[in-house]
Amino acid sequence: MPGTAGRVVPRQPGPTRFLIYGSLRPNRDVELVLHCWRFARHLRDSVLHLLLRAPSRASLADDANAWRGIREHSADPRLQVEVLPFPSDDEVAEVVAEADCLILPYRWVSHSGQLELAFDLGVLPVAARVGYLPDQVAVHRPLVDEPIWFDWSDGARFEYGARLLTAMQEAHQVIQNGWQSPDPHRFAEHRRREHAATLAALSLLYGNASARSGT
Repeated sequence: MPGTAGRVVPRQPGPTRFLIYGSLRPNRDVELVLHCWRFARHLRDSVLHLLLRAPSRASLADDANAWRGIREHSADPRLQVEVLPFPSDDEVAEVVAEADCLILPYRWVSHSGQLELAFDLGVLPVAARVGYLPDQVAVHRPLVDEPIWFDWSDGARFEYGARLLTAMQEAHQVIQNGWQSPDPHRFAEHRRREHAATLAALSLLYGNASARSGT
């Protein structure tokens, strides 16, 4: 949705709305998010929404730990779990736009389309500092605020929960203090230029390839 301005009006007072969406892939530690969030002393005034792709028999073995965590915490009324056959772009955009913070609990990843969508829709990312994610942010400076980072890259696994929880608590305070993404209209214009440049580069690339092949 290049060129669509994100949230331009202040959020209404209320609990901080955390979101995780997509498939329960092994490279995302959703189970740890659930354990840390549900019992966190300083996150009682928050909700967590999971919008998930429907599981399959082929994926249940890999996703077993995450589904076990969901079952363990499903009695908490602050946890909302929704499963769709395959969330459409419009369904995802609607849910992300309603959130305050998008949690990106990556164990490993190269880059993240979810991070880009958070910028598009004016949502604060809470993200593992891994892969190309910091470089993605750098591409958009100064039009976006820095995500709330946590570090899972140094092998100190016994610290990972504490680091995640610290980041979530910081994000909660930032949201409750009135955070808004900087100038959504300027970012939308930046996206339109970026999109146009990408299309022009692809057109040139495929045009040259077509010319070389004689078609």
